[in-house]
Amino acid sequence: MANFEQLSFLVVNRNTNMTRILRNVLRGLGTEDVYEASNNTEAKSAVEAATMLDFILLDPVMEGRKTGYDFVKWLRQDPKSPNPHIPIIAISAAASKDDVLEAVKNGVDEFISIPMAPIELIRRVSKIIYKPHAYIRAPGYFGPCRRRHEDAHYSGEERRSTTPKEVDGNTVLPPAHGNAA
Repeated sequence: MANFEQLSFLVVNRNTNMTRILRNVLRGLGTEDVYEASNNTEAKSAVEAATMLDFILLDPVMEGRKTGYDFVKWLRQDPKSPNPHIPIIAISAAASKDDVLEAVKNGVDEFISIPMAPIELIRRVSKIIYKPHAYIRAPGYFGPCRRRHEDAHYSGEERRSTTPKEVDGNTVLPPAHGNAA
């Protein structure tokens, strides 16, 4: 299980009650560094100002015509983004199959549906820390590679490669081992 005392989180949620609940859950798990943003502009400013940020908990539903995925696209694809590899966990009551696929398409690492139990957040954070995704850059997309199948019988030279490589015309980067350790 992840040691939440050493982690920092940015909660991006327009609903102040949900932000408070997530902050309290994180603090209950031992996290001291919980930053908050209620819209994409505040989220972008928080990421740019942060010296160390390990995870983003994001509500995909934002103000007006904007969505949390507009923020994800900026974070993942803008050349000026300070950390395109930061793990993002979408937390939303809108959790249909289409909603989850939209999150995946936009570069979110994990998706948790509301209502949620704190153990689900612990599982997802631990999964990202202990089994990180490789990241892939393709036309119009930068985010987690969804090819997570592990073949224990494969012993080829690329098994645990740390060198970016080309796969089907896309650059596949090894898992990021950033601040979340």
